[in-house]
Amino acid sequence: MSDFVDTLQYTPNTFELEVLDTEGKRVSYSKTHNARVQAGAAAVAQAMFAATGIAFKFFALSSSSGLTPANTDTTLSGEITTLGLARQAATMTIGSTTTGLNNTIQTTAVTSWSATGSITIYGGALFSAVSGGTLGFEATCTATPVANGYTVNATWTLNE
Repeated sequence: MSDFVDTLQYTPNTFELEVLDTEGKRVSYSKTHNARVQAGAAAVAQAMFAATGIAFKFFALSSSSGLTPANTDTTLSGEITTLGLARQAATMTIGSTTTGLNNTIQTTAVTSWSATGSITIYGGALFSAVSGGTLGFEATCTATPVANGYTVNATWTLNE
C-alpha cells in the first residue's frame, strides 16, 4: 500500500443510546459502530459528487432482538411506532473533527424521546423522512430496557 493511502484517517461512525429514569438518573448507555447501508453510501456519493443528496435526519428505534444490519436493508426491523418512541426529526450539527489533508467532516444527529410505556430497544436507524423514506444508516446496541416515564437520548455520529 502506498504511503499516501497509509496516512488516510478513518474515524468510525457511531450510534449512542442513553436511557434516564424518571428522576434523570442514567440506567443504561450503549455506544456501537453503525452500518451505512447501500442507499446511504449512494446518497453520500451523490452529495459529494453531484451536489445533490438525501438528508438522513429522522431517527428511528428498533425493538427487534434479532436486528442484524445488512447492506440491502430498506426498512428497520421492529421499528418502534408507539409508546412515545416513534420516528422523529433529529437536531443536526455539522462540524469538522480534524484539519488539513484528509479532513473528516463530522455530522451529529441528536434526539430525545419520553417513553409512555415499557419496551426493550435493540438498535436504531436514520431515515430520510418521518415515515417511509430511504434508510441510510442502522446499528444495533445492547438490549436496553425502557420503562414508562424514562427519557431516551440518542446520538448518531457520522464521519465522512
